[in-house]
Amino acid sequence: MDKKIKTFTVNVLRRASVRWWGKSQAYKSSFIRKEGRKHLHECAECKGEFAKKDTQADHIVPVIEPGRSIHDHTLDEIAVRLFVPASGYQILCKECHIKKSGSENQIRYKTRKKGKKKNGKTSKRTKKRK
Repeated sequence: MDKKIKTFTVNVLRRASVRWWGKSQAYKSSFIRKEGRKHLHECAECKGEFAKKDTQADHIVPVIEPGRSIHDHTLDEIAVRLFVPASGYQILCKECHIKKSGSENQIRYKTRKKGKKKNGKTSKRTKKRK
């Protein structure tokens, strides 16, 4: 499959997953009932209490494994990892989500860099600079 088509398809699937019932159920299970306070959710990592707008639903098992690229997975694998039941999500505050995603992205970046060194290839961007 052409890389552009695959990237486009994965992005469409990600946008569609926003309305996935598993994500809604995960938010319901993280809901905290307190007198005088509405709509608080508990962060699975730091255990703090946050308004829904200050939280994000995070896949416990990353959709794209750290160390691999989107093109190393089939669309079926991506869809199965993207549309998980509520138990496959954790509700994190934005700060904890940034930390978790950042560490996963660091692994992806380092792996990609190592792969390029082994293949002896340079990116188009690097070639233009020279």
